[in-house]
Amino acid sequence: MREYEYKVTDSQLPPTDSVDEGLVDDGLVDDSVILDALPTQDRSPIMTAVGWALGAIVLLALGVVAWGWIINATAGSAVERFINGEGQVYEGDGFSARFPTTPERVASGDGATKTVTVSSNVSKDLRFSINWTQQPESAAEDPLNALNEAANALVADSNGEFISQRPPAVFGTAASKEFVYKVGKTFIYSSMLLTIDRIYTAQVSSIEPAAAEYEALKKGFALTQLR
Repeated sequence: MREYEYKVTDSQLPPTDSVDEGLVDDGLVDDSVILDALPTQDRSPIMTAVGWALGAIVLLALGVVAWGWIINATAGSAVERFINGEGQVYEGDGFSARFPTTPERVASGDGATKTVTVSSNVSKDLRFSINWTQQPESAAEDPLNALNEAANALVADSNGEFISQRPPAVFGTAASKEFVYKVGKTFIYSSMLLTIDRIYTAQVSSIEPAAAEYEALKKGFALTQLR
């Protein structure tokens, strides 16, 4: 950026009263005459209050923006560390999982209708969760059909649409299915695991593609008790 020299010329000086400085020096003009001739600017109390109010609003707005930058930077760092193998570990409910931030556990229902969700809400646009729901043991008799029905019900109940999905795969006494669906502008990466009497669902919800975050969530998930 170029620097410009700025010189004040006589024509740019503010106008002065037509009082001869020589007359002042000679004592022919009283100082009060000059004081009376100087321009004054009175501000009403209302205008002063308005000025202070506007200033406070500007400072508040700047504070909100700065705080948003700090929050976003902190959240971004937590997700980066999570992708690189760090994070907060949860153990319980027959599984262990790693999350970007300290997870919260919410349970509802009882017995055959019991549901538990352990989630890490990094921001309103990025959420990690592990959920399990109780299933009848008969579901293990036809695991492929059970997982397809569970995935279809999950997407339909949320008014979403499938973006992609893989056929279920059986390994040992468990079966899994992976799929991605969209609800509004939110992408939801999902992985279902069917055990003897439960379906575990790992999900990453994001308004932007989050394949790396999803892979990190899957990698940090493990069963500690086969049910």
